[in-house]
Amino acid sequence: GAIPFVGSFEAEVVGQIIPEQRTERLESYVRLLGERLSTIEQDDLATRFREPENVDLFEEGAIQTARALSEERRIYIAALVGRGISGEEKARAEAKRLLSLLREIDDTQMIILASHLSKNWRDSEFMERNKAVTDPVFVMMGSDQETMNAAALRDAADAQLVRLGLLRGRYAVPKKDKAPKFDQETGLLKASGVSLTSLGRMLLRAIDLAGPEDY
Repeated sequence: GAIPFVGSFEAEVVGQIIPEQRTERLESYVRLLGERLSTIEQDDLATRFREPENVDLFEEGAIQTARALSEERRIYIAALVGRGISGEEKARAEAKRLLSLLREIDDTQMIILASHLSKNWRDSEFMERNKAVTDPVFVMMGSDQETMNAAALRDAADAQLVRLGLLRGRYAVPKKDKAPKFDQETGLLKASGVSLTSLGRMLLRAIDLAGPEDY
């Protein structure tokens, strides 16, 4: 009831796009978004929801929420949509782009991104809770198939984050008279690690995961 026009739109989305078992996710999204927009005057909010760009942003958030398996992801979606609807044209455009990026990555990749934040480097509870994701996987001569599979999946997750511009490779300067190292599979210069890009940090700030030291 806090957001004008949402009731009828929710019914349309539920009826045409979202299977019945997913309606609870949409209701959670509307509730979370309502909390984000609760400080906006009703008349102003009604005006904002008459703008096609805001309706489009709301709809994209609803569709992503229908596929969201975790409450955390629904919170992230509501944060981005709330920023766009409550902001001006620039904020709305940024929210739409970041929402598109969020659609491309899964919850495990969100943990990988968050693990690069300064506040989480020093958070032993975060690292312990997510060590299955954040701990490096080393493949050596004689490694079993399970280890090789885990390493391949982690490499694929990192590679996609690099491709999306959320992470970038770190490359060590080769020592004098030493040739640079190349990846045997890709033929490209081998990165010594990865780090957050400005875009990756922007996404984490927009969904309220970054601390003050990461601004």
